[in-house]
Amino acid sequence: MSYRDWLVRRGAAHFAELPTASPPRAELIAAVILELAAEQLVSDRQQVSDLNLPPPGLAEYLDLLYALHELFPGQSSAQRQWLGRLSAYGYLKQGVVAGHSGVLQTRLPIAGLGEPPAEQG
Repeated sequence: MSYRDWLVRRGAAHFAELPTASPPRAELIAAVILELAAEQLVSDRQQVSDLNLPPPGLAEYLDLLYALHELFPGQSSAQRQWLGRLSAYGYLKQGVVAGHSGVLQTRLPIAGLGEPPAEQG
């Protein structure tokens, strides 16, 4: 099992539909959002690992999903858009690394996600 798939399974344990639970729980975050968040984390993890910086992991993944759920409950399109914006802040916690824009909080998100955060000028 890949790290991405492992993350998605952990996310599903927290946010997927649980029809047999008592009481049953509706889906809190769509599977596609869980998958995109995991893909972005794996991408960011590779970027920072290449620089010997501490990589994001399960805690950052779940923190981001909880934030999306709290900010936009039941709104998959808003969750998807904001995933691209918030993931840099949740996943990339080190300072500026000269010459490595992929590890900055202004980095572009993976394809299919919202806009990156605006640069402060």
